[in-house]
Amino acid sequence: MTFLMLLRRETWEHRAIVLAPAIVAGLTTLLMLAGLVQGRGLSRDGAGLYLVQGLGLMSPERREASLTVLLTGVVPLFLLTMVIVILFYAVDALYSERRDRSILFWKSLPVTDLATVLSKLCTALLIIPLVTLVFIGLTQVLTLLLATLMVWGAEGDAWSLVWRPAPLMSLWTLALYFMVAAAVWCAPLIGWLLLASAWARKAPLLWATLPVVIGGQLELLAFGTTAVYSLVADRVIGVFRVAFRPDIKTLMQVDGDGELQAVATDRLLALIDLPGLLTAPGLWLGLAVAAVFVMLAIWLRRYRDEG
Repeated sequence: MTFLMLLRRETWEHRAIVLAPAIVAGLTTLLMLAGLVQGRGLSRDGAGLYLVQGLGLMSPERREASLTVLLTGVVPLFLLTMVIVILFYAVDALYSERRDRSILFWKSLPVTDLATVLSKLCTALLIIPLVTLVFIGLTQVLTLLLATLMVWGAEGDAWSLVWRPAPLMSLWTLALYFMVAAAVWCAPLIGWLLLASAWARKAPLLWATLPVVIGGQLELLAFGTTAVYSLVADRVIGVFRVAFRPDIKTLMQVDGDGELQAVATDRLLALIDLPGLLTAPGLWLGLAVAAVFVMLAIWLRRYRDEG
């Protein structure tokens, strides 16, 4: 069985990988459609007229800024859904096959434990984020299509008001970079969840969280510090610190009076700090720790007695 087939197996067996972002995309689109109908967006004197007038009066920079805000408004919900899917997938990936004893079938096939565990790691770190990214892109395109219908309903020029100023390629490039950067930065967390999944005979989520909670509380009681909690928190949100430039002026245009004028969407890609990510010691230390966790998970899957 090839590695690609193993990845397909994961998407077949864990339908939430596709269903969860699809549901978010569907609900988001339905809400936008409901708003379109409620606001009479397709009529000549409805919401589409206000959209055309508003966009038409804006400067090109402010028009791009408005569309950037519109297109990124759906992203947080997708990211939250993705985190939940990854959490429950990783903590269940090696446990469920022992629970339903399907591991006996898979071990009868010419598939190594190394390939199996790595396929689950790749699914959590790459496949789920990429699937989420696809649905984000589809939702953004649907958003622009709905805006196009509104503009057409008011007899406006959809190309100049909607499509040309929308920075889709910059947003998608930035999102792809974020997904990859987050994957390598969060690898130790996923490795730990897979290890807990391989170790636990019951309640793998409890096994994954209890050591962290107990260790953090013991540290707090003994030393009055929160290094354990800070370490975990940094692995969750620290990617923004190391992979992106923190200066908000990279994005914002400010006039002579210091007032914010617009988001400079042509500078979106300037947020990317690839050298900062690659030179962060925490990245390479984290990957080393992740490798140890994954090797332990492979060892447990290979030698643990399931009888």
